[in-house]
Amino acid sequence: MPAAADSEFAGLKVRSGDQNCGEVTMPEIRKIDSSKILCLEETGSWWQLGDMFERLEEFLERRRVPYKGDKLAILYDDPRDLNPEHAHFAAALELAGETTGDGEATVVLQPTGWVACEQFRGSYAQIRETYARLLQWIQEQGYRVNGPAKEYYLSGFRPADFRSGSEVEVEVQVPVDKPGA
Repeated sequence: MPAAADSEFAGLKVRSGDQNCGEVTMPEIRKIDSSKILCLEETGSWWQLGDMFERLEEFLERRRVPYKGDKLAILYDDPRDLNPEHAHFAAALELAGETTGDGEATVVLQPTGWVACEQFRGSYAQIRETYARLLQWIQEQGYRVNGPAKEYYLSGFRPADFRSGSEVEVEVQVPVDKPGA
């Protein structure tokens, strides 16, 4: 990916160029480039996510299509109130090659846009605090959420780590726009 570059969005300094914000302690606005992702959408237990990533990887391996970087989840429910036993979400991999879906897995274009992001490191049980802080910051800065939140699993996705309270590293991204900007 190209190196990050600084620019302005609605009067705030922002960085663009790569999908992940890197290590940050404060929320940040980031411009992301369009990309294609392969998704499996589900309503049910959040703990299926590991199996869903395996299915996506097998799908791409059979077709010899590479993917980029980190696994990600798309959260269609409010992440502050996520019920892990009954959630609406998708497992996704960013494509580095061309393919089509198969009826179960779908290829989706993520458009160029702006995200508020913050990196979380700790027990996954505490990630809701990151969402609450980030969503409050978005509102305080005059932004509007305009899409589902995403989680990029920077330390990989090992379901046992997420259930056991082991330290994980996750970048939280929330698509935003600024009315009138």
